[in-house]
Amino acid sequence: MSFEKIKVQASPNIALIKYWGKLETDPKNDFDRNLATNPSLSMTLSRALTEVEIFPTTKPNSIEFLVQNKPPTENDKLKIEKHLNRVFDFFKTDLSPFVEKGFAIHSTNNFPMGTGMASSASAFAAMTLGFTALALGKDKAQIMLSSGVQDLSQLARRGSGSACRSLEGPWVFWEGPSARKLPLEWKLFDTLLIVSKEHKKIPSSLGHVAATTSPLFSKRQLALPLRSQKILEALESQSLATLGPLIEQEALELHAVARSGNPSADYLITDTLKFLEALGPPERRDFFFTLDAGPNIHFLSVRPIQNELKKIAINLGLKNFEIWEDYAGHGPKLF
Repeated sequence: MSFEKIKVQASPNIALIKYWGKLETDPKNDFDRNLATNPSLSMTLSRALTEVEIFPTTKPNSIEFLVQNKPPTENDKLKIEKHLNRVFDFFKTDLSPFVEKGFAIHSTNNFPMGTGMASSASAFAAMTLGFTALALGKDKAQIMLSSGVQDLSQLARRGSGSACRSLEGPWVFWEGPSARKLPLEWKLFDTLLIVSKEHKKIPSSLGHVAATTSPLFSKRQLALPLRSQKILEALESQSLATLGPLIEQEALELHAVARSGNPSADYLITDTLKFLEALGPPERRDFFFTLDAGPNIHFLSVRPIQNELKKIAINLGLKNFEIWEDYAGHGPKLF
């Protein structure tokens, strides 16, 4: 079956209320895959992009996979194949005619890998939209993207939980099987200080399981509804001074849960801790940090702060650090 080239771009998102912990579900029921133990809230980025291209080849009975211009690991290849079949099964469409003709799936990121930029979120959001365009045609996929992304969000979540939040933007709330856009358009900066590119020893997939074994987990779940309400109110009033301390508390709490779980996961390194200590109390700043499951630090601000972060890092004697400046954006684009 012939088709014209499909290209999709999607951005990662940074969570202010974290997705950390999964509900126990029947592993045979893929529809319930990656259901979170609590709602989460995120900001979709703009400059950081995953681009997925799907196009016919001259190699019948084959699918060519490339990630960052290289063949993916066997594990990553299986994840992509599974998601491709998941999307075609959802729309009750036959994949075999495309395979018989032969086609390629190429995925590339324009941002640093393994640095806490949620590349799996942008990748599975882009692949979900791209595979939908392959299954249904570009026009129908574009209508789904424009008129309401609930089905796309549910599908993306099954590939990678946080991917469901990258189907819209800038502000997205995830609760239950899919995520939805919030009626907010506040254009904040997200500046990432990269202090390490080493892959974490305990992957997030295991960290989600370990989170529920932490003695702090239940207390966090009880505190989240009020914290979420306060964060939403701060976003609505565009009060960064109110928002900042709340997201810093949320980030530090996530890491306390990770450290106290079984197995224990300490994602922060010495350079992370040194930098956080050098910041001083939040009331003396107009920019605020958040952390995902890794050592690199995101900062939200209403203005560019790259030079200030660079100055602090140099004064601390940090080696080989990088800074990535981004800002609030919207959902994927289909070409």
